[in-house]
Amino acid sequence: MKEVNVREARTNLAQILNEVEQGQEVRILRRGHPIAQMTRPEETVQGFRSRAKLRQELPPAHEEAAQATRAIRDAARY
Repeated sequence: MKEVNVREARTNLAQILNEVEQGQEVRILRRGHPIAQMTRPEETVQGFRSRAKLRQELPPAHEEAAQATRAIRDAARY
């Protein structure tokens, strides 16, 4: 595992990120004590599922959202 101090990490962040991307672990030290460790994530983050099918199944709105919200707020006030 590679160890670098904070100053070196700031100066060479792009290079360190490239090394981490290739699978190397990097430990960042402050005054000789480890404060952080950088490793490549084990799994990739998946995005949100498509909502297109859900949107197609919804009935058409008869009024705009702003008008519906205004009506609900006015009804709640009185």
